[in-house]
Amino acid sequence: MRTEDGERRLNLNSYIGRREVDETVRRSGIEITILYKDIFMDHQRYEFEIRNTSDRRILLNNRTNNNTIFLEDENENRYSSRLHEVDQALLVIERGLPRRLSIAFDKVYGTQRQIESVHFTNIIMDFERYLETRNIQEAGRLENIRISL
Repeated sequence: MRTEDGERRLNLNSYIGRREVDETVRRSGIEITILYKDIFMDHQRYEFEIRNTSDRRILLNNRTNNNTIFLEDENENRYSSRLHEVDQALLVIERGLPRRLSIAFDKVYGTQRQIESVHFTNIIMDFERYLETRNIQEAGRLENIRISL
């Protein structure tokens, strides 16, 4: 691979580069910050810092569907998360503690589509209640947290 200066560089594991993002959204007791994204030929990996400012443990996603955390481009095309790669225990956000989390998304490098946002659409606001009932509605569900890029 050559840089703009004509310099030769080795491309390991189809890695393209890193872009700083630093975008934060706060809503209903949860704060999500996108720190940066690593770009690969066949996917992008976003690094998040998530803070639970509520008085209950939060479940970021119950992993029933990878399409509930996704990227969206300017044409409203969605790029699914590779949530199966994330350990279930990392999706539980304790009260008052920050959690760093890395999530990969299917997105081929080189397409002309511009990613405009990241969406979290299945956040369960009371993890203990969810464990008791297995009912997302009773446990309080945030429909959509959208983070603009």
